[in-house]
Amino acid sequence: MCRGTVLAILFVLVAAACGGSAASTNTISTTIGPTPATASPTTSRPAPASTTTAAVATTPATTVPTISPGDIPDGIVGFVGCSVSQNAVAGYSRILGGTRLWPANAPYGGGSLGRWARDLESDRSRYWTGFDEGLAENPDTTVIWFSLCTIRGAPGDSVDIAESIAGEVRKRLPGAVLYVSAQPDYAGGHVCELAGETGPQQMADIAAQLVDMGVALPGPLMGPLTEAQTADGCHANDAGQELMGRQLMDFFG
Repeated sequence: MCRGTVLAILFVLVAAACGGSAASTNTISTTIGPTPATASPTTSRPAPASTTTAAVATTPATTVPTISPGDIPDGIVGFVGCSVSQNAVAGYSRILGGTRLWPANAPYGGGSLGRWARDLESDRSRYWTGFDEGLAENPDTTVIWFSLCTIRGAPGDSVDIAESIAGEVRKRLPGAVLYVSAQPDYAGGHVCELAGETGPQQMADIAAQLVDMGVALPGPLMGPLTEAQTADGCHANDAGQELMGRQLMDFFG
């Protein structure tokens, strides 16, 4: 090969080498997206405590059992009351021959609610001494007839006083079943001066409250007495005693 030809070939090779000297670079395209927000971990919180206050259990007041008149416990029936209450008991025992009630000769004259309450603090406790003697003479007493009396509707003869007397009865005779009645009313518009015009109704209202409070059970309805059934406009004569005695007998047997 001639010298000129060789030189030409070399020139071509060098030119080609120079034109392709730029190395092809493989570029790795790294796509960087926005960093996803890291989800905040959910913190499980307990529900707030209820603000509702639980009802406070209260001790129910002691109440007497509900006993219908036909289910009155066996045993002797004692009583708390006044002279008109004694009139009723006399009719029950002396006139009608009843045997369940205490004798009518208890020293209960003038025994209004206020006097029974005051007598608890007396050194000469006429009413409660009579009551205790009745218990001692009749140990089989299971029932007490609580005969409410007032003198001229005295404001102090209140339901609170009546409740305190009932409580004292139960201290002296635990487990006693109490039946409450108001003193007798009077018929035909007659007014007993000792009870006063409003006295019988006042005692009827207190008796109803004692029943509602669970202090006593409803006792027999007493009276009404006509003026002709009284000896002095207030206390019962034989006819009035028989009427009220019958009411006691129908109730207590």
